[in-house]
Amino acid sequence: MGVYRTNGALSFAKKEASFGAGATFASEDIVETTDGTSIKPEVSNIERKVKTASFVARPGMAGKESATATFETELIPKDATAGDGIMGEVLLEVTAGIRVAKGATIDSANHKIVDKSSDASGDAVLYKLNKPCGSQESLAIKRLFGCSTSDSKSLSAVGCIPKSVKFNIPTADISTATYELEGIGFATADGEDVPAYTPVDVDPYVGKNVVFKVDGTIKDAKDVSFTLTNETTDIEAITGSGVSAKVVISKTISGSLSLQFDGWDELNKFKSNTDAELYVELDNGTRVFALYFPKIRYKSVSVEDDSGVLVNKIEFNASEDDNGEAILIAHK
Repeated sequence: MGVYRTNGALSFAKKEASFGAGATFASEDIVETTDGTSIKPEVSNIERKVKTASFVARPGMAGKESATATFETELIPKDATAGDGIMGEVLLEVTAGIRVAKGATIDSANHKIVDKSSDASGDAVLYKLNKPCGSQESLAIKRLFGCSTSDSKSLSAVGCIPKSVKFNIPTADISTATYELEGIGFATADGEDVPAYTPVDVDPYVGKNVVFKVDGTIKDAKDVSFTLTNETTDIEAITGSGVSAKVVISKTISGSLSLQFDGWDELNKFKSNTDAELYVELDNGTRVFALYFPKIRYKSVSVEDDSGVLVNKIEFNASEDDNGEAILIAHK
């Protein structure tokens, strides 16, 4: 049995002041998401050890709660005027690590993002990849169902840690991000207020300029996809929900892109462990969202037939450059 709703469920993502504490949600916490967004609560039983062969009248015990969530979002400005906001910004901030207001310059001419966080003189908001030993922040996630306060119901998960975010950046098409989250517990409630929000009426970002630079030689690339992964582990402790805090113990970035085939150069560079740079610029007509990988290395290279055109399909891993940066993300 299904229930058809015309306006869809509202999703919220709130950064938590302390792990698993939850939060009070407001209209500005709404994250515009696609139909693929979901929260999955689970309870695993805690079984008592059986002292005899009998199961008769064995008392039940509360289970261990957990929650996972998937947030699919279009990369889209939060509004049509402010230059420092994107939909789901708090998801990106907690996943990547550090947000610096007006901390970067998007250098389209030289195909890079320049970090200005030391003096915060840049004109773009900057996100930098936090080291695993850095500060650990969590999210409280709420999925609200219902068209009015009287009939609204919600499913919340607290202590959510982003396991990964995958960016899909097709050429001249809408760019999206998919976040995989895990949390320590969940709760359901009825009669939640339905916050006021403005429907999305601005254009999303689309793939505009992708530059793949090897040994100073610029190559136009297309169809970039990459995933930033946080490997997490539990810190075992007894809590109200029966689970404990999680920490990020490592971060990795891997991805792929396509280049028009012009010989065996890319394959040979792969065999030589050649480093490269990758700059991706997205545009929605008035605003710019950019990503810069200062150092990536070929993971594999293959030649594929793309609708009759031969292309190099390049798989890559990102690593730190001399400044200790693996990726810079900025928007203005």
